[in-house]
Amino acid sequence: MVTHRRGLASDYAERGMGWAEVPTDEVCVDLRLKADVALLNAAVDLGVSPPPLRWFGEATSMDRIAFKAPPLDGSYRDGAIWINDAVGDVVRVVAHEVWHAKHGEVEELIAGAEERAAQKYGEAASARWHSQ
Repeated sequence: MVTHRRGLASDYAERGMGWAEVPTDEVCVDLRLKADVALLNAAVDLGVSPPPLRWFGEATSMDRIAFKAPPLDGSYRDGAIWINDAVGDVVRVVAHEVWHAKHGEVEELIAGAEERAAQKYGEAASARWHSQ
């Protein structure tokens, strides 16, 4: 599992952040379309089959929690890319997670060279998208 924090670990401890799956049809159409194109572009570029794309948002009740983690934009887990339905730069996050899909799941938050490479790939994909 690869997760990417948006907040501090102390926020997680205080808030007990839980995430719930958001049905695809409840995600903004423009965000979904942009994510789908970014997924296909990154998969072709990296030479992998596009993994399934799933959406999540902050859980509103304990019975909806799919997983617990610090605030995050995206995650590659269990063979699927999970994207926060409130993400800012969906192209960057999707490309970043496809990079992780190619290189395999990791059990902990990555802080080293692998994570920097995924960040760099996501930022480059976003720059290409925004320059078109």
